[in-house]
Amino acid sequence: MKSAYTLLANQGTEPSSGVFSLLWKTKALPKVMITAWRILLDEIPTRRNLVSRGIIVSSSLCVFCNLAEETTQHLFLDCIFAHHVWMLCCRWIGILGVHNKDIGNHFVNFHLVHMSEKQNQV
Repeated sequence: MKSAYTLLANQGTEPSSGVFSLLWKTKALPKVMITAWRILLDEIPTRRNLVSRGIIVSSSLCVFCNLAEETTQHLFLDCIFAHHVWMLCCRWIGILGVHNKDIGNHFVNFHLVHMSEKQNQV
């Protein structure tokens, strides 16, 4: 068990990006934190992930736009509907939106430099 844990722990991106250390400092409900953690690890049941696990789905295309394969990246960043939601969120908090091509970088970039640590945690 210990060797399996060590192997899995060493495969993560935590040491290089620090995204998980920011995530665990965030003040949010536990289920929100776990969902964000699963998104960052690409462990949510997207259609691509379901197909890779041998689960038959009617289509691997995005449920929202039906234009591209439904991956975690596409579902939360690349889909036109997700992009629209991010732009609305950015406008709501008063920042210019920055579109990242990596979910981890996107999360890190939302750690706003002009806000205090306490404000960022919230």
